[in-house]
Amino acid sequence: IAPPGIDWLLVQSRIWSAEFLRIVWPSQLCADYGPYHLRTIAPVGALIGVLTLGVLMAILSVQNRKIALASALFWAALLPVSNLIPIYCPMADRYLYLPLVGVALLLALALAALRPGPARAMGFVAALAVVAALVAVTVRRQSVWKDTSSLWRATAQENPTSYNAWLGQGYACLDRGDPAAALLHFQHACALAQQQSAEPVCGFAGLALAFDALHQPQQAAEALALATKLDSRYARPDTLVRALVFTDYETQRFTLIRLRARQF
Repeated sequence: IAPPGIDWLLVQSRIWSAEFLRIVWPSQLCADYGPYHLRTIAPVGALIGVLTLGVLMAILSVQNRKIALASALFWAALLPVSNLIPIYCPMADRYLYLPLVGVALLLALALAALRPGPARAMGFVAALAVVAALVAVTVRRQSVWKDTSSLWRATAQENPTSYNAWLGQGYACLDRGDPAAALLHFQHACALAQQQSAEPVCGFAGLALAFDALHQPQQAAEALALATKLDSRYARPDTLVRALVFTDYETQRFTLIRLRARQF
């Protein structure tokens, strides 16, 4: 039997490793990370890597108070979002915003430690090159966040197992008046959720809206009934508006779907 906490440490070490790799170079960026992004990270290797980094930072912190401050900023910002208490979204880019302050300070200290001369000049040139490359990545990333359709399409490309990615694409298709495409996305989202032993509540709700837009009232009613079975709030659509799950327009359509169902 594994000691208490070892399972958490192994899983969290894989998550930290994936996050540290994105800090080194921001690739495979995604709006919905999951197990798919950890598939190539071995638990034991990740644990050894994290422990090595932690020990190295501790040793350097003892020797240098500025490094101690940078390390404290890094870990103090990272630990609250490290699933010590399980959180809804285990991994997200926003969790790294504050820890990156510590990383930036460490890099600044490394540059400051270089003696004046060719080494320091090369260090600053390398830093400027990295900044320029990161600016290019940022500009390219803006095209992904320009609208919901682009965001969730890019998310599905980086994480094809993401329920939210396919769900988001479905609602984006509804917004642009393409219920046939939305239906396919919602069906795929529901299939993914069932494979992952999750409850595709919003997927069924999306199916109801798509079927309704395609003038298939019976299928819309059946899909809405499945959503209501999993989440009783769908029986009172106004509660979904207060919970910021759906808009008034969408909940009005749920009410119409339910009224039409009584005709069958």
